[in-house]
Amino acid sequence: MAKDSEGEYARYVETEQDRWVPTKRLARRKRDFYMRRARGRGRHAPEEWTALREYFGGRCVRCLLVPTGERAVGSRTVIWILEKDHIVRVTDGGSDDIGNLQPLCTKCNGGKGNDRTDWRVSAAETLGLEWPRP
Repeated sequence: MAKDSEGEYARYVETEQDRWVPTKRLARRKRDFYMRRARGRGRHAPEEWTALREYFGGRCVRCLLVPTGERAVGSRTVIWILEKDHIVRVTDGGSDDIGNLQPLCTKCNGGKGNDRTDWRVSAAETLGLEWPRP
């Protein structure tokens, strides 16, 4: 890898116009590619995601805490929100359907790795909710 004129790391890509492409742009392209494939296998509506978050009371289904937007970690403040977690990662063939999504906080989603546990089931039991939801 080399730095471009703006100091951003880049990687050489062999295409019709052999050129250097910034690494951030490559990562975005790769993510967009996988999301297009996942959406081809199934999509969710924004209302479905909102309903799922509200069903669990705005809680992370893994730690059962309600993210507040910011969280103190030592001497710094980090963003702490609910994120869409794909139970089966889109890079592993998962869809973007609501059946493959669960609300996880930033910390739990970041530490999840390749874990395919559906935390919605245990969260519903703990909170006294029905799952699958009615």
